[in-house]
Amino acid sequence: MESVVWLTAEAAGELLTLQCAAYVTEAQAHNDLDLPPLTQSFGELSSELSEPGVTAIGLRDEAVRLVAAVRFHISSEEPNVAELGRLVVAPDVQGRGLGSRLLAIVEQRLPASVTDVQLFTGERSLGNLRLYARFGYEETHRTPTPGGLRVGSSRQAGVLNANRSVPDADLLVQLPHPCGRPPVRLAHQLDQ
Repeated sequence: MESVVWLTAEAAGELLTLQCAAYVTEAQAHNDLDLPPLTQSFGELSSELSEPGVTAIGLRDEAVRLVAAVRFHISSEEPNVAELGRLVVAPDVQGRGLGSRLLAIVEQRLPASVTDVQLFTGERSLGNLRLYARFGYEETHRTPTPGGLRVGSSRQAGVLNANRSVPDADLLVQLPHPCGRPPVRLAHQLDQ
């Protein structure tokens, strides 16, 4: 089983390698090789991971290889809103539940003050859209982009609140903007 780890600026090189590998298929699907995850520099990622409001969570396999990661941000201006960004899984281990595990870990660790969780993905990111639907996200809107449409979604509060009570979570990731441009937006509206 993969171990859950906190990722800091020291892991920026490894995280950037994973991020680029995971986003190649997204870039091909959207005919856009300039997706922000592919153009983000080592310095930009190091700086992002050093920001006080940014937390990154990763999964390492038995060989200590980083095989999946996610970043999460809760804004001090909007403490009830959390943004989930750059949920990535190494291409050779996709389809094994690692993305689901990371999403569950993040949701378990959200503070009670969070009533709205937002995430973004592309309209042609069918695996991502299926994952978010399984977690109860529902599409709220689509936004045109050079590579296609970004899909926005929302989720029922009860589902997120139920996930918060599940033990074995170790992570919270915070990020100013998940992709640097407006990809698909998915949101959870939660009851408090």
